[in-house]
Amino acid sequence: MASRLPEFPPGHFQCPTCKELKHVSQFHKNKSYITGHHYNCKKCRKEFARVRNLKNRCENYGITLERAELLMKQMCQICNKRKGCEFDHDHSTGKLRGVICSGCNAKLAWLENYGEKITNYLEKDHDLILQ
Repeated sequence: MASRLPEFPPGHFQCPTCKELKHVSQFHKNKSYITGHHYNCKKCRKEFARVRNLKNRCENYGITLERAELLMKQMCQICNKRKGCEFDHDHSTGKLRGVICSGCNAKLAWLENYGEKITNYLEKDHDLILQ
């Protein structure tokens, strides 16, 4: 009985998600699969992970996936950069505040933790300390 598996050029697989024929280098290695590689290509796996993570955040913040997709296309609300944006939320209430880049998010967290100390430092009379 002849095999009914599709014939592909050597070193190539077809991704079941995007249906594209791609070189084996476009698939993550995985020894648990018969082929030694994951069935879905790297690009499709990355998109699947992005959507899964976004869905999890939607549940956390009570917004729809469509709303989350729109928000993630916005620029950082602090520095106006688009790269590496993520949801910003109030840690005390859990409420979504907006979308900011990872750099601004780190700085904002630092400011929330040390803001009062920074303000106190800036308001000191430094001439007295340096004498």
